[in-house]
Amino acid sequence: MRISPLDFPQARMAPESVMRGLEDLDPSACIVHLGGKTWIVGKVRPNSVARGVAETMMSNWTRAVQGGKRLSKQGQLRVRFAQLALLGFRPVSQYEIQGEPDGRIVKEFEFSRHCWLTTSDNELNHTLDTVQRDKADAAKAQIADVNLGKEAWNYAFRTTHTTSVSLTPPDRPKSGFVRHEKPQSENTNAA
Repeated sequence: MRISPLDFPQARMAPESVMRGLEDLDPSACIVHLGGKTWIVGKVRPNSVARGVAETMMSNWTRAVQGGKRLSKQGQLRVRFAQLALLGFRPVSQYEIQGEPDGRIVKEFEFSRHCWLTTSDNELNHTLDTVQRDKADAAKAQIADVNLGKEAWNYAFRTTHTTSVSLTPPDRPKSGFVRHEKPQSENTNAA
């Protein structure tokens, strides 16, 4: 299901092959250009709860603008997202794309949809636990690495806490500085 440019103005539209590929996988799926490099893939499924949240977001924005506040770039994206939510849009994934969206987005959506439809909760939890365990093991290995510890100690205490030594003799100015001396007449009056 596509979001009409009349309902949600977009500076750019995704290529037809990407939009059609998403719709073939799920008729409610679509891709929307939020602004800048930001694209969002989601599903259009209106419901009253999501609409209520979107209306709250829009009223907060309206009050802020009436109060004289200016929106940041992030705030502008949130307002555009709230406009999408009013149309029943629910995000699935967000992309920062320099050029145009391509078939990789369709393949990623297909893979995530396949996992969602075929993976049981136990398998999903096991996968997440395995990833978490691998991260913890890598962190423990990094902590146990003696050479890495020595490098960190040297960086922390030798490079940042050493005294600075100037190789410029004290009677010559450092490069880039000009030494100003008192005029000769002031030196003779002081004596």
